[in-house]
Amino acid sequence: YWDGAETRYPNDLAKAGELLDEAGWVMNDSTGIREKDGQPLDVRWTALHHGEIGEVLKAQLAEVGINIVVEVVAGPVQIDMATNRDFDLMYERQRGTDPVFMDLVWNSKNSGEGGWAWTGFKDDRVDELLDLSQVETDFDARCEALVEVQQIILDNALTLGLFGQPRFWVVDKSVEGFELGPSAWIYYPYMLRINE
Repeated sequence: YWDGAETRYPNDLAKAGELLDEAGWVMNDSTGIREKDGQPLDVRWTALHHGEIGEVLKAQLAEVGINIVVEVVAGPVQIDMATNRDFDLMYERQRGTDPVFMDLVWNSKNSGEGGWAWTGFKDDRVDELLDLSQVETDFDARCEALVEVQQIILDNALTLGLFGQPRFWVVDKSVEGFELGPSAWIYYPYMLRINE
């Protein structure tokens, strides 16, 4: 984990407004939405579920004049949109105890049909580091490679980290053998025993 990710893009509404002004997106005071060449700054936020997250994002970005249009779509529609790169922002949660998902989401070999690298981003260094991360057995060297990947991803503003989703498991002290699987959200019920 690269802790620089936490401060890479600080919440700075004034700076955001300056950057949007420089890019030609001027605030329309009557609508509260920025415009360029007469077109409003509408950004589609597409998700399979959790439309409420899009509504929170909409409220936050409205502060700088960006209008988020929340779209909740069925799974096949989401996959079709991702495959055809027909989206502005696509909500997809990635989680796990191992950063293998970074390879799935950012390695360009996974950007074709059926892959999860939906942005279509191609960077030879990212691909090289992710390929290395799949075979590197030295923990520190693997971490170093993945930290560099995180830095490149954030330098290119390819993702918008919204939140972490922790999982909590509460187990009575009489239960023995509770063990989580490698992804930390599946447990093995056949290992459980009740100690009376």
